[in-house]
Amino acid sequence: MTGASGVSTTQAARSAGAPARQNRPFYMYTRARGTAHGRVSTSLLGHFRDDAAMAMGIYLALGDSISIDDYTGVPGGGAASQLARKLGLGLVDLTRDGNTTQSVLADLARAPTSADVVTLTAGGNDLLGGDSPRAILRRLEKITQRLQPLGGRTVVNTVYDPSDGDNAIGRRELGLSRLATVELRRRLNALNGGIARLARERGLLLADLERLCHGHGLASDEPWFVQVIEPNLAAATAIAEHWHELLTS
Repeated sequence: MTGASGVSTTQAARSAGAPARQNRPFYMYTRARGTAHGRVSTSLLGHFRDDAAMAMGIYLALGDSISIDDYTGVPGGGAASQLARKLGLGLVDLTRDGNTTQSVLADLARAPTSADVVTLTAGGNDLLGGDSPRAILRRLEKITQRLQPLGGRTVVNTVYDPSDGDNAIGRRELGLSRLATVELRRRLNALNGGIARLARERGLLLADLERLCHGHGLASDEPWFVQVIEPNLAAATAIAEHWHELLTS
C-alpha cells in the first residue's frame, strides 16, 4: 500500500489485475486557494515575481495529497501549510489531490522563477495507477532538474505505507490478490530506493516518509491515515516537523 490520493481502491485493483471493490469510494476535493495561512494565490504568481523580491521569501509546495489540508479536518492543517508557518515563508501551493509526477511537470509552468524552499511529494498515485518505478523515477528526475534554477533547498519524499508492511491489510483495503499485493510492495520498495538515490545524486534533502510513518499504519493504536491512504492531522504535523528539522539542522 502507498501514500497518495485521488486514486480509488477500484482503480488500484484494476491496475493490478484484481477484482474491483465498490464499497470504499474516494472523494476528490477542490481546493480554495487564497492568502490565508500564508498561502499565495496561484493567480498572483506574476505579481509576487515582481513584488520587491517578496521580502518574506517563497516556499513552493508541489505534489499530491500528502501535502494538502483536506484530510486533516483543520484549515491550514496540511504539512505544507504548517511548514510555511514554521518557516515564516509565503506558500506558493501547487499541490492537489490526485496529482501524479506528470501533473507536477505540468504544474511547473506556473511555478515562481525562484524559491527559498521546495517540497515535492509525488509518485504514489503513479504507483497505484500501475506505472513502473523506472518511469516514475524518470519523471521525478526531470522535475528535480527543472527545480534546480529556482535556487531553493528541495526536499524530496519517499512514499509512505499505511499498511506498515502488512500485506493482509493491502489485500483487504485495496481488494488485491495476494500476488498483486506482493507486486505492489515490490514496486513501492523499488520506487523508494530510487528516490533515495536521486536525493543523494542531486544533493537534495530526503524525507523518508515510509520510515517516519511506520508504526502508525491503519492497524496501529495511533493511525495516521484516513480513507486508507490519506494523511490525518497527526501525520501532517509529523511530516511538517520532519521537513522543518531537515531544513533547519
